[in-house]
Amino acid sequence: MIKFFKEIISYKNFIFIFYLNSIKSKFSNNNLGYLWIIINPLVQVMIYALILSSVMKIKFLQIESEYAYIIYLLSGILCWTFFYSLTINIMNVFFKNKNLVKKINFPKHTLYFTSILSSLVDFILLLTLVLLSFIYLNHSINFKILYLIPVTFVLIIFSASFGILISVLAIFIKDLYHAVPIILNLLFWLTPIVYPLDIIPVNYQGYFFMNPIFHFVSIYQELILYGKTPSITLFSIILIISLMFLSISIALYKKFEEVIADYI
Repeated sequence: MIKFFKEIISYKNFIFIFYLNSIKSKFSNNNLGYLWIIINPLVQVMIYALILSSVMKIKFLQIESEYAYIIYLLSGILCWTFFYSLTINIMNVFFKNKNLVKKINFPKHTLYFTSILSSLVDFILLLTLVLLSFIYLNHSINFKILYLIPVTFVLIIFSASFGILISVLAIFIKDLYHAVPIILNLLFWLTPIVYPLDIIPVNYQGYFFMNPIFHFVSIYQELILYGKTPSITLFSIILIISLMFLSISIALYKKFEEVIADYI
């Protein structure tokens, strides 16, 4: 694993330049250019805030604001969008860059970090828009919002680990490229994002705790909605799980690293 990250540091310039070039090629032929980076998360915020909030009228304890549901909803969407984006981007990284992977000899896992950088930039833009919308809705944000930094760091580890695992398996099982987005969309509705866990019968609530992304989403929601400090115990658990998952994913990648170009 040490060699894995040493190569990342050695190729840091390649990662940054590759990311910039991918952004240029993605938006250079569009009339609005780089504004699309902002437009996409902005539209997401508007859709969820204006449409779903008018359908579901849910009251939250200790929150008197009429916009409590919007805040709850966007908090969960913020976390989920980053998880989904990072997972899918990493899963597809070899497929999207197969010509590069086949023709050039370089540490292929550096491409993972271009995906992380891309998703992180989009997340920061979405986070900024969400926080600005909270200010507009007169929802107070205190210094505890800084806890999002370590929680998001662990979320990156977890999402990247899942993406790496799928990216390797998809080389041999092509159907995963189509199946994983469907599975993740199903998982979205099995995670309390558009609805609170309280509306689920108590007998079934325990099943939700088996969903790892549920814990990340709940931390985001409680931190942003109520300003609650994340539980040290819960944070430690998701950190340990994410690190274990990362170790497994890297081990799987290293096992098949040499044959990726042959099977892609």
